[in-house]
Order: sequence, then C-alpha cells, then structure tokens
Amino acid sequence: MLFLDLDDTLLSSDMSISETNLEAIKKASDAGANIVICTGRGIFSVKHIAQKLGVDNGYIICLNGGAVYKGFPPVLMKENLFESASAVEIYKTAKKYGVDIQIYRDDRLIVENISERVKAYIDKLSAEYTVVDSIEEYDGKISKILLNGPNELLLKIEKEMKHKISGKFNCFFSNPNYLEFTGMGSTKGEALASLAKDLGVDISETIAMGDSFNDISMVKAAGLGVAVRNAVQPLKDEADYITKATNDEGAVAEVINRYILCTEKVSIGEYKFRIPVRIFIIIAVIEQLIASAFNLKALKLLRYEYGMGSTKGEALASLAKDLGVDISETIAMGDSFNDISMVKAAGLGVAVRNAVQPLKDEADYITKATNDEGAVAEVINRYILCTEKVSIGEYKFRIPVRIFIIIAVIEQLIASAFNLKALKLLRYEYTAAGGDSVKFGVIAFIIPLVMCFVVDYFNQKTKGEDEEEFWISKYGQK
Repeated sequence: MLFLDLDDTLLSSDMSISETNLEAIKKASDAGANIVICTGRGIFSVKHIAQKLGVDNGYIICLNGGAVYKGFPPVLMKENLFESASAVEIYKTAKKYGVDIQIYRDDRLIVENISERVKAYIDKLSAEYTVVDSIEEYDGKISKILLNGPNELLLKIEKEMKHKISGKFNCFFSNPNYLEFTGMGSTKGEALASLAKDLGVDISETIAMGDSFNDISMVKAAGLGVAVRNAVQPLKDEADYITKATNDEGAVAEVINRYILCTEKVSIGEYKFRIPVRIFIIIAVIEQLIASAFNLKALKLLRYEYGMGSTKGEALASLAKDLGVDISETIAMGDSFNDISMVKAAGLGVAVRNAVQPLKDEADYITKATNDEGAVAEVINRYILCTEKVSIGEYKFRIPVRIFIIIAVIEQLIASAFNLKALKLLRYEYTAAGGDSVKFGVIAFIIPLVMCFVVDYFNQKTKGEDEEEFWISKYGQK
C-alpha cells in the first residue's frame, strides 16, 4: 500500500506528473498495490490528479487526514470535522498579524476576501471557493484552517498559539507560507493507520513518501517511511530511506521500482568502497580532542620531536651513572627546547610555568610558579624536602567542567555523524498528533556528565597533581 504526498513529492516543480512516475504507478497498481494520494489539499484540487493516475484501486486522503475518499470519481468515506466557532482564537490571532485565513468544508474553500496571496493559491490549485462576510462569524463545521502569509509572521503565530490550542488542534507547516490547523485525530499518520486497518493491510506492508513537515507523522507511521531527496531535514531524520532522486527526477518511480516491483536491487548488507570524507573528519577531530586533552602523543597528528646526539639528556644519564645514582632518583627542570631531552631522561621531568609548550607536553609536572616566582623552590619543597603534600592517588570531589565539555563535544559529533537521535542534546520531534517541538535530550546530557566524573576519578588516581593543577598546567590560569 503506497501513500504519496503530492506537492514536491509526486508532482514535479511545474505541477506535472512525469511519465516515469505515471508508468511506475500503473505497474504498481497492476501488481495489486493500493495507491493512496495523501495531501493537505482539498478534494477540489486533487480530482484531476486522481483522474490522471487512472488506477482502479486508489484512495485519496485530503486536508492532512481530515477527509478520506475512495476511487474516481471520489466517494467520501470518512470526514473529521470541528466547529468553526471553536477556532475563533486562531482567527483573531491571524487577523492581528495580518495574514489571510482560509477554511475548508467538503470540496470548497471559504475565504473573507480575495487578496493577492489567496488569488495565487486559488489559481495554482484551481480551487472552488466561497466568499463570506466574516470567517469569525461563520456558523458550521469545517475540516481545516490554513493561514496564508509571510513565514516570519506565521512562525510568530505558531509560537503564540501552540500552548493555547494544545489538545484541541494539530498545528503544522505544509509550506513555509502555509500554517495549517486540523482537528485532533486528523493527521496523515493517523489517516494512514486507519485506512490500512479498514482495508485489512498490515502496517508493515505500507510505504509513505513525503517532503515536508506535515508528512512526518505519515512517514513515522508507515512500515517504510521515505523522504524524497528535496525533503526538509526533520523529515529525513525520521525516514527509513531517502531517495537518490528529487521530485523532479522521478523519486516515486525509484521507490516503486526498488520496493514494490523489485526491479532495482536493494543492496542491504553489501559493502561498496568509497571515501567517507565527513566520517574521517569527525573521527579525526575526536581523536585530536582526546590526544590534546590527555596528552596522548602517539595519537597526535603533529608533534614536536627532539633528536638525539650530544644533549642534556645524555649528559644527565651519564653523570648519574658515574655517581651511582639511579635514574629514577633524578629530577630535571627546564623551560626551552634544548631541555626536552633532559626532562624526558630524568626520573621526574619538570617544566616551569613559563616553558615552551613542547616541553610542557613532555613534562611529568609543570610548576605553578614561573622562573620569577620561585619555581625551583616549589619543586624542591614538593619533591625533595616534602614540605608540600603531593596528593598522588587521592580523590577529591569536584566538577570537572572542561572534561565534561570535551566529552559532550565528542558525543555530539558522533550523534551528528551517524544521526543517533538519542544522543543529541537538542532534537526536533514531531508528535503523532501533529505537534512539533525541540526536545532536550536528557540521556545525551547524563552520559557526558557521568563520564566526566569517571575520567576525573582515574585522572586523579594516576596523576601526581589534582584535576585543577592538571588543567592549569596545560592551559594556564583562567
């Protein structure tokens, strides 16, 4: 059972149906598939399309689930209406922002006046319409409200109305300039599930294709949810498959050939060699973040190396041997490049606060003081006279903010690369009832929060300085 959105899905940009799509639909119908047009349009602007498809086992879902028709000429099977008077708050808000109001009943469009925007809509869809004195005073049941206006104004209306209409109406965009309202229970997804049940078709045997926000519920409800190549990103995020073709390139035919007629091989589980550049970049960024945070020299793409020869390090090792001093009992302090070999060779390598970064990267300890502030005395007191306590292996509870940020960044890079919605801190969600919102990912917050304390615990247990000293030694004071 195939559910097809019209605008920007089945229809090309010039409002035509390509011969490729028509031929594929005819073959799918002949093979026994039910073809269902599923659109936000009223029936008045769908009849000629249904006639052109020419399928005997076809159905039409109009007004985003507000009405369901069978065959051609279309016969009304089901209609979901609500009292126009219950939407007065929507009408008042629309008039406050100066956008046009269009309401729908049966096969007619009802408007208050014919503005340029409304006229363009009527001409585009060849809509049959009725003009009334006041939509606010219209007495009767309707199936849909459409606000027609600039996107920036409609976004303000959506934000203002969302909480006022919660539980009463569905609200969604079918086009950047069309904000729609339907009664509860009227979404494409609910209409899909209901029609499949009425016809005895298992939901797993349904395919839904769309391109916009009002298609999300349908794509989520179907056994196979498909987004066309030109679809909005939130719909792509929910889809099981994204077509290679756009609506202008025969996307519907691609899906029919691939999943219904099976003339196109579905390469599930097969490997094709390619250069995954984006994945490489993300993994490389994650690797360098980890390497930088924890000074893992082997993982650094670029690192400073100091060659051997006649060096301070060799001289240190030689003198210690001559004096019978074990290398583990030596301490070396320095600040510049020529001190690196010595700091690496010593049992304890120390970089003063004002040292060059390559030396700090090699050091076991970085002083809190600079050479002007008694760095040598700090090391002697800490490691020779032991008048300053060295908290090796002790754990102090603290909030490791920097570690949390690094882990959170890594998590969000992975979530973005592989579209792992559960790991996204912020994600767009579209409910079955037609509402949409940005959700905060609690799990995505908890994971780096827990991990930062785990990392900090082992950090403190294995380092000779506490967490604060560790980060200050790498990046300096705030």
